[in-house]
Amino acid sequence: MLKTILTILIAFGSISFGFAQGTIAPDLKQTQLKITILPLGASLEQKLGEKQSLNLAGGLQLGAYAYSSSDGSGTEFYAAPFFTGEIRNYYNRKFVKKDLEQNSGNYVALAFGYSGNRLGEAENVIFENSFENSFFVGPVWGFQRNYKTGFHLNLSIGLGYVDGEYVDGAVKMISTGGIGFFLR
Repeated sequence: MLKTILTILIAFGSISFGFAQGTIAPDLKQTQLKITILPLGASLEQKLGEKQSLNLAGGLQLGAYAYSSSDGSGTEFYAAPFFTGEIRNYYNRKFVKKDLEQNSGNYVALAFGYSGNRLGEAENVIFENSFENSFFVGPVWGFQRNYKTGFHLNLSIGLGYVDGEYVDGAVKMISTGGIGFFLR
């Protein structure tokens, strides 16, 4: 099963997108640093080619869970470290009259990532199918918008192979992204 998934990923990554969206190639900056508020962290995008880049992100995922037991019920908040990466291939975009900055556009990518264990008191609570201490890899489609105001928006979704301490290896939906600001 894993060999089949890896073969699909390699084939997907080598597809040339001749049916691109328009005639304007994205203007990729050599290196771009982004600070994200959701999730709390930072992202670094490095240009690899005319339309290719490597985007690495890391930080803390913040969350909450509700529990109920014989002692009562309540809500606990937690933070968990994460690391993600994408090897992106931006495709040409239609002429847009919006105030977009560099590295804005739609892309396909090979995404990979790791989610660590929860930090603090919540680390002892385990849910079925928890994505703690797990990794993923798979193809995604995404879009990134960087506006002249410095606002940054990124989202990618796809299907990938997920495996970890509480998740048996399976193909599941994966996503990466962030909202924040980019540094010029």
